[in-house]
Amino acid sequence: MNNQKVWKVDSDGWTIVPDGETISPKKGDKFKVLEGTVTVSNQTGGDCSTFGNATLNSENQTGGYCGAYETATLNSANQTGGDCSAFGNATLNQTP
Repeated sequence: MNNQKVWKVDSDGWTIVPDGETISPKKGDKFKVLEGTVTVSNQTGGDCSTFGNATLNSENQTGGYCGAYETATLNSANQTGGDCSAFGNATLNQTP
């Protein structure tokens, strides 16, 4: 039996990242988290956004954008560049 998670791309060209994955976005990448928890490590560019009740843990970001929408949570640590934002009822937790 194949237990691999399938990564899908939505109609706007965003890659939907499954729960439990780790990604390292670079310029031109567009990742979306809709459920569960995803880790973003060493992001140098691109865009990562989380929605609903999902959680995005971002570490060592030097470029690009991370955003939290609806009631999502974005945890950012060791960010030296790029942007992180939260909108609506979303939560942004930043630690140096």
